[in-house]
Amino acid sequence: MSITRLARFLRLLGPERPAPTAADHDPSRRAVGVYNSYWNTFGGGELHALSVLQQVARPGDDITLISETEFDLDALKARFGLKLPHCTKLIVREMTSALTAQFDLFINSSFNSNLVSQAQQSLYLVSFPTARMSAAAKRSYTFLFNSPYTARWARQLWGEVKGETIYPTLSLNFKAASKQVKKEKVIVAVGRLSRQGHAKNQDKIIESYLRAKARGHLKGWKLYMIGSLDRSRADDVTYYEELMALTTADRSIHVLPDAPPQKRDEILAKASAYVHATGLGQLETAPEKQEHFGISVLEACLKGCCPVVYFKGGPAELVAELGLGATFNTADELVYILGQLKPDVAKHAPAIKAAATRFCAANAEKAAAFFKNHATR
Repeated sequence: MSITRLARFLRLLGPERPAPTAADHDPSRRAVGVYNSYWNTFGGGELHALSVLQQVARPGDDITLISETEFDLDALKARFGLKLPHCTKLIVREMTSALTAQFDLFINSSFNSNLVSQAQQSLYLVSFPTARMSAAAKRSYTFLFNSPYTARWARQLWGEVKGETIYPTLSLNFKAASKQVKKEKVIVAVGRLSRQGHAKNQDKIIESYLRAKARGHLKGWKLYMIGSLDRSRADDVTYYEELMALTTADRSIHVLPDAPPQKRDEILAKASAYVHATGLGQLETAPEKQEHFGISVLEACLKGCCPVVYFKGGPAELVAELGLGATFNTADELVYILGQLKPDVAKHAPAIKAAATRFCAANAEKAAAFFKNHATR
């Protein structure tokens, strides 16, 4: 970034910041901006954005994480184990196209954004395409779609745009050797405890589990619901209380809000099956409420869990790609599949883990080639 452009950028942020001098300027260092309205949620989309950032950033780049909402940068780094020495945050009242012009590389990872980028290079991480994307915005980015499902909807809503499908698997340590834990009669579901957005439908999973048990199935099995809970949102707290009420009559059901990652991984390691119900009961006219990829499904597969997922969206594509697991269309079908679970499902764990590892390795290789050719000039 030139001294003139950087000085203009700092004036936009406020007069209290001193303008840089020539001694501060290193032509090999780039200004990299990453915009996300939801850094404070510490979610999968935010992790994917930071994983892409670590792929494209050079040592010494000046990195700015941008949001309209206050967030704790140190907590964000600690949560995701990030090492970004030249990283600051910028809180703005409104994100504007003019601000993007100050960056050599701009990454837009904010859901439903229609922002036009004026940066020298611009990437847009698409979790699901907004229908209101302008022609100018479409021309200003190279788009990274998180799944073929998302890419298909982008083509349907936008027409042809410049982009590539890169699955959000770059943060997964799929190469790490891990001891195979003995599988138990455990079913698990992981996801935010909320009815908002593309809800994970934990209530429907619990109800299906109870219906299967009422038919005489799942003797000796346990069900774990693991997910983050935003206690500042009254609707989310009410939903959590409703889930807890469903568990009172059956002690084999466990709802664990804000469980530490180590606890989650321990349960996934011993679980035989993983259930993902996002999209169940949603209208055909609301594709944005399906699961667009489903990183938690892949994480479970890397632990050897047999995936049982709703038949539309990213998780169904993943099950088809891996060639293992099951899909369901209705709650009745989920009840039936759960009722068919037997302890010997654990014998498929090595094959599921191996298939998931190959999937991640192929995506990592594709991503590395893409970023080398397109995003690190």
